[in-house]
Amino acid sequence: MTATRWPLIFVMIGAGVVCAFQVGKAAIAVPLLRQDLGLSLSFAAWIISVYAMLGAAAGLMIGVIVTRIGARRAAIGGLLVVGLASCAGAAATSGEWLIVCRIVEGCGFVPAVIAIPTLLRLISAPRDHDMTMALWSCYVPVGMVIIMFAGPWLASESWRVLWFANGALAILYAGLLVVVAPQDRPAGTAARIDPLGLRAGVGEVLRARGPMLLALSFCLYTFHYHAVVGLMPTLLTERLGLSIEAAAALVALAIAVNGVGNFIVGPLLRFGLPLWLPIAVSFVATGTMSLGIFSGSAPALLVVVCASIGLGVSGMVPGAMFAGAPYFTPRPALLAAIFGVLAQASAIGQMLGPAALGTWADHFGWSSAPIMFVTMGVIGVAAAFALRRTPMTTQPVLRRA
Repeated sequence: MTATRWPLIFVMIGAGVVCAFQVGKAAIAVPLLRQDLGLSLSFAAWIISVYAMLGAAAGLMIGVIVTRIGARRAAIGGLLVVGLASCAGAAATSGEWLIVCRIVEGCGFVPAVIAIPTLLRLISAPRDHDMTMALWSCYVPVGMVIIMFAGPWLASESWRVLWFANGALAILYAGLLVVVAPQDRPAGTAARIDPLGLRAGVGEVLRARGPMLLALSFCLYTFHYHAVVGLMPTLLTERLGLSIEAAAALVALAIAVNGVGNFIVGPLLRFGLPLWLPIAVSFVATGTMSLGIFSGSAPALLVVVCASIGLGVSGMVPGAMFAGAPYFTPRPALLAAIFGVLAQASAIGQMLGPAALGTWADHFGWSSAPIMFVTMGVIGVAAAFALRRTPMTTQPVLRRA
C-alpha cells in the first residue's frame, strides 16, 4: 500500500461509530427504562454493561476467529447481528428480555470492532498507520456524542423507537460494507493445515509483557469511561434535577472533549512522545477529577467540567493502545489476536464499570465513588511505568522535523 485511501478509511470508521451508538443509546435510556419497566439503578446499569459480556469472556479467542474467517466477513456479520438484536430489543416487555437482546448485540459488536482495525491497516500506508489508528480510536466518543444529541429526540415518544432506529441503521451499514469493505486473506486454509498454529499464537500473546500491560491499561480506562458516561445522565437527572435533554447535551460535551484526547495522541506519538507518558498522565487525571464529579455539593457545571477534563485527558489512552499495539506484537500474523486482547480488556472494563458504579451508588452513595477511581488511577500509573521498561518488538516510524 503506497497511498492511504482516506475516504474509505472514514467509511470504515463509520461502522465503528454505528456500533458505538448501541452503547450510548442505553446510557440515554436508563431513566426511561427505569420508569417504563420499573427497574432499580443496579439492574438498569447492567443493561449498559452486558453489551460487553462476550468481549469480556472471549475477546482474545474472537480475535483468533477473526484471523481465521477474515476481517471483512467478521465486520459485516457483526453489524448484522447488532442490528437484528437491537430491533428485537425494541419489543422487550421486561428488563430480563432486554438484557438478553443486549448480550446478543454484544456478540455482533465485538467481532466488528476487532475486525475493523485490521481492515484499516490494509487501506492505509505504513507512514499513516499511527494516524489511522488514532482516528479509529475516536469511534466511541464520536458515536456517543451523536447519539447523546439524537437519542433524546428519537426517544421522545418511546425508548423503543431509539432501539429500533439504531438496529435498522446497523443493518443498512452492514449492506454498505458488503459493497465497499476491502478484501483480506483469511487464515482458514493455514489453520486447517496447522490447526495448532493459531492456538499456539494465543499462548504467545498471553506470554508477551507489552500486550498484557496495554490490555490492563485499556481495561482500567474503559471501566472509568463507561461508568462515568453510562451513569452521568442518571446522576444529572436524578440527583441534580436536570431534564434528559439537558443531561444528554452536557454529557455529549464531556464525550466530545474525550474525542479530542483520542485524536491528539496520534500526532504526539508520531513526533516521538513516549507511549507510556500519555497513559500515566491519563490515570492521574482520572483519579483526581473523580473527586469533583462525585462531590455531594458540586453543581452540575462543576460535575461536567471535571468530567470533561478527566475524560479529555484520559482520552489519550485508546489512541495510545491502538497505535502502540503493533509495536508490542510478537509477530505480525498475531496482530488481530492482539486487537482481540485489547477488545477483551476493553469489554471487561465496559461490563464492570457501569454495574460497579451503579451498585456502589445504590449502597454507599455517589459521593464515595472516588474511592474506586483513585485506586484505579494508581494502578494505571503503575502499569504505565511498567510499560516504560518493556522493550518494543518493532520501533515506530517517527516524523522527521
